[in-house]
Amino acid sequence: MKLPKQLILAAFATLIVSCGGGGSSVQSEMKSVMADITDVLEEVKDVDSAEAAKSKLEPLMERMSKLTKEIAANPAESAKGMDADDAKAYAEVTTAYTTEMSRVLSNPEIEEKLVDVLSMSN
Repeated sequence: MKLPKQLILAAFATLIVSCGGGGSSVQSEMKSVMADITDVLEEVKDVDSAEAAKSKLEPLMERMSKLTKEIAANPAESAKGMDADDAKAYAEVTTAYTTEMSRVLSNPEIEEKLVDVLSMSN
């Protein structure tokens, strides 16, 4: 299984947050987008539901890609103002996102349907 770039970038964003905060609006939006992606992935149980999820995932993955680029371009600004509760909530969302991404991609038939959209790097 090839890990999608977005899974790796989400881990990178989490590292930035855990090392230096992350209460910026970009980080808040990233947390929201990851939660939305997780919600969609939780609905994926088979090839048919994977196909149905693609149209929901595409705009979310595009937004995540843009946010990740914003964070990478200005990590110091992105890493401001997060308190311990915010960091914990962000870590929980990231864990759920990573768990669902791994679950979905561990099924070769589902992976085949979703790998292109989950690997978006726009």
